[in-house]
Amino acid sequence: MFYLPIGRQLKAARILAGLEQRQLAAKAGINPATLSRMENSGAKTVRGQGRSIQAVVDTLAAHGVEIEPDGLRMKTKRGRR
Repeated sequence: MFYLPIGRQLKAARILAGLEQRQLAAKAGINPATLSRMENSGAKTVRGQGRSIQAVVDTLAAHGVEIEPDGLRMKTKRGRR
């Protein structure tokens, strides 16, 4: 099931992933202004095209940060200490 994040979650996830807005936008294949609008939605659910939101969420997951309804989860990498 796909969860629609709120803007604060996206911003926090991006920071945890160690990415700047422009970097995340480029990796997700969206315009940096679109990502900025998503993050600026604050405590509201992110609006926009579903494929753009999914691209951002998938890119963050690929960088080790998963967005869940109750917060964020960092994925651990096996073999790293």
